[in-house]
Amino acid sequence: AASERDCKGYDALCDYFVTKERIGFFSAKDASVVTYFIPPVPAFLGPLGLPADTRYLTAIQMPAAGQVVAPSH
Repeated sequence: AASERDCKGYDALCDYFVTKERIGFFSAKDASVVTYFIPPVPAFLGPLGLPADTRYLTAIQMPAAGQVVAPSH
């Protein structure tokens, strides 16, 4: 984080997701992707095949509904 204030905000967001047992998501109105924020909770990370021993939020971007992703070469 860029500052102590940023750290406190990040910690508060992470604590919120953990205590409420929720994930978060963001998608701008015209965005082609949705970003999911997954707290460091093994019950959320394990089923996704992600390491469950992290202390950080994990962000995953996925195509928004109706979007097609071109294969990478």
